[in-house]
Amino acid sequence: MYDSVRATWLKFNDALEGHLPYLYLDILGYVTTGMGNLVDPLPMALSLPWLNADGSQADQATITTAWHAVDACRSDPKGKRQTSGLATKYGQAFAGVTTIRLSEDGIQQLIDRQVTANELELRKHFTAYDTMPADGQMAINSMAWAMGAGFPATFKTFTAAVNAGDWATALANANFRGAGVATRIAANKVMLANAGQVAAQGLDASDLHYPAVLAPVDAA
Repeated sequence: MYDSVRATWLKFNDALEGHLPYLYLDILGYVTTGMGNLVDPLPMALSLPWLNADGSQADQATITTAWHAVDACRSDPKGKRQTSGLATKYGQAFAGVTTIRLSEDGIQQLIDRQVTANELELRKHFTAYDTMPADGQMAINSMAWAMGAGFPATFKTFTAAVNAGDWATALANANFRGAGVATRIAANKVMLANAGQVAAQGLDASDLHYPAVLAPVDAA
């Protein structure tokens, strides 16, 4: 990931999703924390630097108890849309369920871990991942954050277009479904259009232009 993308990543996603320092359930009943980061099953949560209310390091037993307290808030089986209870009121409703918290550094560690894992998968699908325009790289990571890094396997037209450097076709095939994703999709499309302009104008691929919108070169 370009430095320009990494420097903007947290701010970009925070504006779309926010982040929470405690454990909560997503709408499908999976235990989650941070910026929509799954920590389900339990070992994923045990590896994080949780803190007690007094600032001391939480031990494994405390983390385990907290994780199960949140998991027990499910109204429906895991993997099914939750129909009642706290999960239908979004993450903020879980603030009082547990007392352990992640520091801002801990959340950043979690986000970095997920971005690194996503990139390993994305490189399998996008042949020029490390050298494509930064705006394109950012858009692809944004899609992976929302849908999972395996999304290129089902977004075949999008993936083929990116690999062909056809950013206009990629933009036309960048829609996806989900709750509250309209703003993200709109941002992604700005970035994909910018990527096309970077390629067309021969600009430095490592520069991230979003949220600016690059205008086409005057054909005259």
